[in-house]
Amino acid sequence: MTKHEAFNDFVVRFKHLITKNPNLIKTTLSNIFTMRLIGNKTHGDLAEIGISEFINQFMYDFSSVHVGKELYRAKEHEEDIKIINEISKVDFSVLKHTAMDRCGCQPTKIQ
Repeated sequence: MTKHEAFNDFVVRFKHLITKNPNLIKTTLSNIFTMRLIGNKTHGDLAEIGISEFINQFMYDFSSVHVGKELYRAKEHEEDIKIINEISKVDFSVLKHTAMDRCGCQPTKIQ
């Protein structure tokens, strides 16, 4: 399995999960924006951590690590989240926006 195939598999499965259980992603995103109101982290940092933990909690065949600024402080690269397919052991890095855009789950589209 290539990184591209692993990413496409992830997107299909992520979209399936949130289609079948929309409250999971809705609650996760609501918590991110609520924490922003009371915390000092940016929406981006909270979203990266929240989506990474969402993957770890609810997508059993995948694990995820928020690499964000720790790994790419100089911003030579923009990858925010490293996702590992635990079955194939293929890993790939994504921007939080990429995964959200590909599955159509922008906060404004969640009902």
